[in-house]
Amino acid sequence: MATFLTAEAAPFRRRALADVIDLAVVCGLMALAWRIGLVSEPLPLRGRDPLDAFAGLLAEDAILLAPLLATAPIVGALYSTCMQATLGRTLGDLLAGLRLVTTDAAPVGPLRSAAYTFLTVAGALPLLLGWLVAAVVPSRQGPAEWLTGTRRIRGLPRGPAR
Repeated sequence: MATFLTAEAAPFRRRALADVIDLAVVCGLMALAWRIGLVSEPLPLRGRDPLDAFAGLLAEDAILLAPLLATAPIVGALYSTCMQATLGRTLGDLLAGLRLVTTDAAPVGPLRSAAYTFLTVAGALPLLLGWLVAAVVPSRQGPAEWLTGTRRIRGLPRGPAR
């Protein structure tokens, strides 16, 4: 398996932008699921706007957030795995001009995508250490990329012919 070195590694700012967009998508999906009662009880609006209702819920019944916090990583992992395996990128990656490829410039498959997503979430949990590693190493690769044999790149790979 030949490695390609001609693709530009995803810059940290674009990675951060893509991850924030993906987080917003997952938060939107979770808010929708919560609002319609799939995750927990429906959000009690009581004639207030949603942000006030959420703040009131935090003040009164923060324990109701437990199902939301437990299912959010699962929804995020399903979103990321499905998007990476089918399109080679998430919505955030698409808008930031990034893509996830293997080290020989091939698209990622479902198993590698699931492993990448799991390791990305696992690396994000201890104070975003996995994310910070990608910010400081010259290759701009995080632990999830090292362990799964993938690279998050900017644009199209210019590697060996497939």
